Amino acid sequence: MKYLQKDPTTWMPKEIFLLYCGEPSERMEKFYDRAKFKKNAGLYDLNWLAILFLPAWLGYRKQWTVLMTYSLLIGLFPYLEFLLNIKLSTTIFLGPQIALGLMSTSLFFHSANLK
Repeated sequence: MKYLQKDPTTWMPKEIFLLYCGEPSERMEKFYDRAKFKKNAGLYDLNWLAILFLPAWLGYRKQWTVLMTYSLLIGLFPYLEFLLNIKLSTTIFLGPQIALGLMSTSLFFHSANLK
């Protein structure tokens, strides 16, 4: 069965998702219930740990693709400045980090359903 973001009948059962999380988590259980009620897995969730420590949170939740992409962008940033001979603000990653932190639980839910 194909996973569809807006069709809860294609999602993995709640018990399996909570097992996928690796630990009993009230936050993940509430997120699953809210997503199922709204019939939308792409919800924003205020996850302070993911917002403040995004790379660590991505590693903890084994979101390797997003972590490597984020790290690659941060790693290439100084070279891009050097090659283009420009100086950009160091806060250029603040907006994307907040956005990814807000979407982190939803991204985790998507990756769980795709496995």
